[in-house]
Amino acid sequence: MPLGVHYLQVFQALLSECSITQAACRLNTSPSNVRRIVSTLEGEVGVPLFDGSRRGRVEPTSHASLLEKAMQPFLGEMETFRSLASEVREKERVVLVGANPWFRETRYFYEWVLSLRRSSRIDVKLVDVCGGMERSMVDSGGCDVYVGPTDICGKRLSNVGLPSMEASIGMAGDQSAPICLEELGAIGVWGIHLPRLRSKAAEWLRCIELAGGGKGRLISDSDFLEWSANPLRSQLQAVIAPMPAASSRHQRVVWQPFRPLDGIRITATALSLHPYDFLGSTIQAAAANLMEHDGSL
Repeated sequence: MPLGVHYLQVFQALLSECSITQAACRLNTSPSNVRRIVSTLEGEVGVPLFDGSRRGRVEPTSHASLLEKAMQPFLGEMETFRSLASEVREKERVVLVGANPWFRETRYFYEWVLSLRRSSRIDVKLVDVCGGMERSMVDSGGCDVYVGPTDICGKRLSNVGLPSMEASIGMAGDQSAPICLEELGAIGVWGIHLPRLRSKAAEWLRCIELAGGGKGRLISDSDFLEWSANPLRSQLQAVIAPMPAASSRHQRVVWQPFRPLDGIRITATALSLHPYDFLGSTIQAAAANLMEHDGSL
């Protein structure tokens, strides 16, 4: 028996309005659709539920009254569910934002998440995504959106280009950072820290060398942490890397944008047909907010 929710809604509306036209307006559907559903329901029950009139009014039969009485408990539960669903819609929805752990430590990611949280419709939860797991995390729903420099391709996925993440240079607090590539060669030993972005790091190295900035080296995560904890005791005089977030542990290092180098392309990836229909516009709005920083990230 096809007693789906839409059958019950039509039956209940017609009982209340006693007019096919008014029931259709109440349900935001067509009168012909109301007639079709009522006809199907009567065919399944085997008895007429409504008597028609020349003016488009209908009257419930005794069978309809019996059916309504039997359905009252279920109709009441359906109305309770509808009210609860409406209440849930008005509250925050949790959006799981995935990123590699190193990227989460950047000021870029910090500012982008702040932009997302400006929306009163969502509550942002952060998820660590290990390298190589980006696509499977988005595909499986492990995160609603993945943000980072990793390109993710798939038939079910949609990518939104975000503003580039600019390079920055960090030095001990009592030193002034160079403002051009050529000055790097005069300060001593310097390094580049770009976790899992070796091709971009190599590109930056070549760019600096060709500009006369001397030779630097790629440094590991442990080298970076050791240097940032106590830069005065390190052999490294400067480090080029994405600017860390204000909340990270780099109080002894002064960071500033280093614009002579090309930025890193960042992409936000989500399911093309995501259950949250507002997710795409929310990502776009956060990207627009980042543009206000004018490359300082």
